[in-house]
Amino acid sequence: MDTRKYLEGKGYDGYKFFGNHKKTNNSYIFRILAPNAKNVYIIGDFNSWTEEKLRKYSTGVFSKTIKNVKEFDKYLYVIENENGKKFYKLDPYAKLIDKENENSIIYDKSYKFSYKYKNKKNLNIYQMSAKNFDGKIFEDEKNMDKFIRYLKENNFTHIDFMPIFANSFKEDFSYGSSFYFSINETYIEIEKIKLFIDLCHKNKLGIIFEIDISSFDP
Repeated sequence: MDTRKYLEGKGYDGYKFFGNHKKTNNSYIFRILAPNAKNVYIIGDFNSWTEEKLRKYSTGVFSKTIKNVKEFDKYLYVIENENGKKFYKLDPYAKLIDKENENSIIYDKSYKFSYKYKNKKNLNIYQMSAKNFDGKIFEDEKNMDKFIRYLKENNFTHIDFMPIFANSFKEDFSYGSSFYFSINETYIEIEKIKLFIDLCHKNKLGIIFEIDISSFDP
């Protein structure tokens, strides 16, 4: 990723750079953008929740490679401002968080998509809230295929998901998202949504994810 271009709003691949990314079997690199911070530290299961200082770059990026990190370890950033005051922060680029929204979780598993989708001019959109389906559609591939068959039989071309991203408000429809990439696993597991997307593309169904920036959790 070209960090300068990203900071100028000309880059779109920040998710490949920021967050946690696996380097070797037992090491991960962590990166976060905090240009106004004096120091940034990381605490987690892998260091007994003791502060490890990240290296600061002129771009405002802080990073560190840490060994003996395991998938699903929990962690947080500690941001220190110029006055020495420290704030505990979740990783905005973490792909998983715990259900209590208290910790980011180590996860960088890739998925090889087998199918691609080409946009259609004629749209017939089926809007759904994963919350209302109680996860039953996404329990296994058999249920996913059954739901996709229903959509095809009724000539739908796209599925529009009301937000499925993690949020700190239990009763809303996830419009008050707290994270850019973390799926709300109360609704659907991250590996299952990947499989579902792949099956939809196989059946020439497009996927739309709703996100309301104005309702982002402050």
